[in-house]
Amino acid sequence: MSKNIPILYDAGGRPIPLHRLPGWQRARLKMFSSGFKGASDGSLAEWAFLPEDINAMLRTDLRRLRARSRDLARNDDTVRRFLSLLKQNVLGHSGIIFQAKNKLAGSKQLDEKFNAEIEREYGLFCRKRRRGGFFESPSACGQMTLEEIAWLALWSKAIDGECFIQILHGYPHNRHRFAVRFLNPDLLDSNYCVEPQSGKGGRNRIEMGIEFDEFQRPVAYHFHQLSPAGKLLRRAARRHRIPASQIIHFYRREYVGQIRGIPDFAAVMHKTKMLNGVHEAIVVGWRVAAAKMGFFTSSNPEYMFSEEEGGSSQFDAASIEATPGSFDMIPPGLDLKLFDPDYPSSTYESGHKVFLQQIANGLNVSSPSLSNNYSDVNYSSLRQAILEDREGWRCIQREMINGFYQPLFDEWYDWTVHVMQLVEVPPSRRHLDPAVVWQPRGWAWIDPLKEVNAQVTAINENLRTRQSIIAETSGADFRDTADALAEEKRVLVERDLFSGKTTGGPAQTKEENNG
Repeated sequence: MSKNIPILYDAGGRPIPLHRLPGWQRARLKMFSSGFKGASDGSLAEWAFLPEDINAMLRTDLRRLRARSRDLARNDDTVRRFLSLLKQNVLGHSGIIFQAKNKLAGSKQLDEKFNAEIEREYGLFCRKRRRGGFFESPSACGQMTLEEIAWLALWSKAIDGECFIQILHGYPHNRHRFAVRFLNPDLLDSNYCVEPQSGKGGRNRIEMGIEFDEFQRPVAYHFHQLSPAGKLLRRAARRHRIPASQIIHFYRREYVGQIRGIPDFAAVMHKTKMLNGVHEAIVVGWRVAAAKMGFFTSSNPEYMFSEEEGGSSQFDAASIEATPGSFDMIPPGLDLKLFDPDYPSSTYESGHKVFLQQIANGLNVSSPSLSNNYSDVNYSSLRQAILEDREGWRCIQREMINGFYQPLFDEWYDWTVHVMQLVEVPPSRRHLDPAVVWQPRGWAWIDPLKEVNAQVTAINENLRTRQSIIAETSGADFRDTADALAEEKRVLVERDLFSGKTTGGPAQTKEENNG
């Protein structure tokens, strides 16, 4: 009988056994038994049956998830492949490009002078430069450019589930007196929780090392301090309270009320570890199968392990060492039994493919891209997979802009403009936020000729803009591209190399030219 049938209780609150109910009442209860099969406990005894708060689960599981995720990132080739895809497709070699788009007061034209000054100063901040024998960079250690900082932030979020970046105002070792440094998520104790106290002299709620006010806004982060040896001091360590205004907490929010990040590999690490074990067993099996062996058997008791003069036995004397292209004689009375395991099994390839597809699904990337194997795909399926992958990468690009680039720029701009006064702001914009655009990398077309023709047609029919197409394919800006084209034309004209030929429409393929 279905376990979804409602339970009736007597006046004392005790459940009434179903067999004691009248027949008409049992029939009526069965009318309400057709609920969701996913809520049935039939053969799903190990499945969760009560909702649990995400933060309660993270308090007990986060450290272990983070440790196992880091182990996979160090030792698993599939995870390393995903991290490489993440870096290549989300940020690329030049990161996400900053562009200032402020306009003149009361006009739709861009303020070219102000925008150029912001971009120049921000470009100086982002780079690494050696001055007086020491490096100056946006990182407190002086060793990383902003692109390298972004790469590390992206990987930290994927592996650890979250990334903590401390903003250092007044940093003395670069021109802007502004820098950032990474804080190890292990130092923010996920088990440190304090209940709030109201009234005068009360305290805020602290959960998983993060202090919140009454509106659930982060107020401070309570990090452990490090010993001089660099080891983590646990219960005996002092906690250092860092105001939330100095911390960028970069993580993906997947549940309502979630306050700490979940590693990207949490859903697939079990399957990935199992696949690692399968690979290890297969490699051992291959080695055993490749090293074919044999055993001598005999029913003659003279070939038992009886020691002779000289410390050898007849069995040792009868053993042989095989070399390629040679044949040896076996003494009479011995029989050779070959050990020839039949390996590998024909089911390995199909099983490995299914496992890899499941891992790819959990990481939201196509299986051919993750496995770096395109032998089983055709053009149409590959194009569809790549387009879906690119949309997923764009979502992560937006996460990087909203969670890392924009907050960091806001802090840098306020400090550089209002405190250091390194940028002269027009009077009309002193109380306005800067208008900026973040341009992530784009991707080249899969079939350039056909897709370029389609884009040219879209422009001619006023269906798309040049800016959107240029940004989508190369990550560049339309104005920068137009300026580069004008400069290129000027140089060609100066050197008498400009032909002046232009195409009036989409290019034609060979098939179209042949009629």
